[in-house]
Amino acid sequence: MNRDLALALAFWKREWRLLMRQRNDLMEPLAFYLLGLFLMQVASAQFPRAFETLLPAFLWVLGLLAASYSFTAGWRDELARGELAELVRADAPLALLALVRVGVGWFSVGLPLAVIAFGASLAFGTQAPAALQLALALLLGLALVCLIGNLIASLALGAGRSSLLIALLLLPLTSPVLIFGIGASSLALMDAKAAFLMLGALTAIALPLVPLAIAFMLKAVEDV
Repeated sequence: MNRDLALALAFWKREWRLLMRQRNDLMEPLAFYLLGLFLMQVASAQFPRAFETLLPAFLWVLGLLAASYSFTAGWRDELARGELAELVRADAPLALLALVRVGVGWFSVGLPLAVIAFGASLAFGTQAPAALQLALALLLGLALVCLIGNLIASLALGAGRSSLLIALLLLPLTSPVLIFGIGASSLALMDAKAAFLMLGALTAIALPLVPLAIAFMLKAVEDV
């Protein structure tokens, strides 16, 4: 068990080193998020009340689109470099390595997006409790989005146009996350607590199961 954790920690450090070498790829989702929010604010300048009402939905949709930037590479690049075979044959459980990659994506993209959403909510006049609730819901929801995105990316490895396949599969699979996430982000909604609990339940179910599914997909690609 200690050996597995040591290998997982080494893989975590490796993922961060790769991210630091590709800082432009790391900044792209955050820049897209800020630019998209700015454009929506400009487009809604004539209707400030409508913008304030729809702000949680805007932040969620932009967050989902920004997070999807990190799903189109990853496993595909390692397959092209021949490193995927090494991961499949590593001593550490492949599902654990998959969970580590999801965690790195969540910390490098999901956490900054949630922080930006919190700051943007306050800047646009949202009360601090509501802004905090939105940020926490987004942080939780993006963990689930990262799990789903990595699963789709591993499924798409065998497809020639994986980016298109990821986009087609991501929309229907993340729609429930978007619905419950927006519902959990507003204190004005009567069922906000129920939506937050549902979002947490979905994440708790996906957390142990999705890495196992990713490991199965990756092994299947290497066996082909």
